[in-house]
Amino acid sequence: MKYKLGNIINFLDSHGWQRIRQTKLFDVYHPPTILELPKEFYIEIPNNEEDRGFKKYIDGIAEILDDVYGDRYAVEDFKTFFASNNSIFRLQIIDHDTKLGTIRLERLKNAFNQVFNSIKQAVVFSVSNQPIFGNAKYEVAQYINFCRGRQTEFGSYILKFELPENHLTLMGERSVPNMLFDSIQFLTYVSSEYDIKDIDKGFIEEHKEYINIELFEAIIKLYKEAEIQNVNVSLDSNKVAKESYYENLRDELGKIQLTVKEIKDILLESVPLETRGIIFRLSSKEIESKGKIWIEADIAEEKQIIEVQLSSERYKKAVEAHKDGVEIYVKGIAKQMRNKYVLENLEEFNIK
Repeated sequence: MKYKLGNIINFLDSHGWQRIRQTKLFDVYHPPTILELPKEFYIEIPNNEEDRGFKKYIDGIAEILDDVYGDRYAVEDFKTFFASNNSIFRLQIIDHDTKLGTIRLERLKNAFNQVFNSIKQAVVFSVSNQPIFGNAKYEVAQYINFCRGRQTEFGSYILKFELPENHLTLMGERSVPNMLFDSIQFLTYVSSEYDIKDIDKGFIEEHKEYINIELFEAIIKLYKEAEIQNVNVSLDSNKVAKESYYENLRDELGKIQLTVKEIKDILLESVPLETRGIIFRLSSKEIESKGKIWIEADIAEEKQIIEVQLSSERYKKAVEAHKDGVEIYVKGIAKQMRNKYVLENLEEFNIK
């Protein structure tokens, strides 16, 4: 692990440390007042990362910062910040069941699975920039390959993940770690500060940089399946330090779900669904008239059932595609039903 002087300086600057003087060999930093350290406290950072002993010296700085920040960070966190641009996402579940630092195994499994799913959806949103029905299967697999689980800490129950900043194929993707944290924050803020009647197309346009339905639904699943009541969420890197505490989430869950449903209903009025899939059911084997088909497709990294009404000419082609087991491509406006999407106003239909 090679430390980079620029990363160390970025961490200190972004966390409120002030450079008070420079010497030939060191930059001297004074801590932010929020840490409530003695006025004479300072740390010295060597100003040449190529010098012998640089790594050993910075290892010592990491130990000092671990004492300074207490429970907020671990020594290995600082080493990550100093060596890379990766972020650490930390989720602390706080209730009676976790007060001794343990958690029921079923809750742990659900929490881990849904954080994992939320990360995947954050990747999709980052790449596609679509509020719903985004796809980025290759980028998700690539990004997840670089994510790592971190050693947990004592104190209620804490899940920690190391998330890369940029390991996607597109040059303009947004930060996945920030996307995940900001979506959690935005979802809770909107459900508490806005009435359902305030959610309209104007609201969606104004806040479109934060809105992604699949990511919101993954966060809701996290709250439900991990039975989260109170939670502390933080995101840290050498550039950011974010932290939010949410309480009584079980009491607020109904309002959060209604808020997401309202946003989704509005989006489905005008957002096209575009996907490929295999036909697994036909309404009839007769090919002389129009008919319905049902396909299974990956939509935003989840398997979904799509029902499509076809004209007689297209239905003939669909029967052949079903017989040959080949994919079809459809595009149109989707309406969500209880366990499927119905594709209305079909715009395009092609056999792969």
